[in-house]
Amino acid sequence: MKKLLAYFFVLLFCMSCKKDESNNPGNSNSTGTAPIDTTYKLANLSFEIKTFKNTNGQVVVALFNSSTNYSNNIIYKSFITPVTSTVMKIKFDSIPAGTYVLSCIHDENSNSVLDQNVFGIPTEGYGFSNNPGITFGQPSFSQVKFTVAEKDSIKMIVDLIYF
Repeated sequence: MKKLLAYFFVLLFCMSCKKDESNNPGNSNSTGTAPIDTTYKLANLSFEIKTFKNTNGQVVVALFNSSTNYSNNIIYKSFITPVTSTVMKIKFDSIPAGTYVLSCIHDENSNSVLDQNVFGIPTEGYGFSNNPGITFGQPSFSQVKFTVAEKDSIKMIVDLIYF
């Protein structure tokens, strides 16, 4: 009897833990057709980051997917790699349609921060999508945003700024 009760509770537990797959886009729909593949709608982004003054340290790249996230420094995707050339190519694949901002720094001492002097002026190179030029503080979202459509293949050049 104890074994039967234990089996019953295990069976009940397994049934209650079943994953709700009815709203999962990777599963068959109600007509019984094959799963819907949405990856063909995704975009690929390529950035050529130029004007590194040396090959010290690393490049830290951040992709933001909304004005709010950009303002609050909430990164959608990031990429960090050693600087091996004065021109670096960075790719982000499988990006959904939307509005984005790219920012990057030449982190010469590899501390993952944009170092500044006592006056708040950056001592390392930095850049943004659309190359907005020198500003006091972070450029506005409208200055640096770009739009990605379904199936886009965007190539953009970012020129680093040094003081």
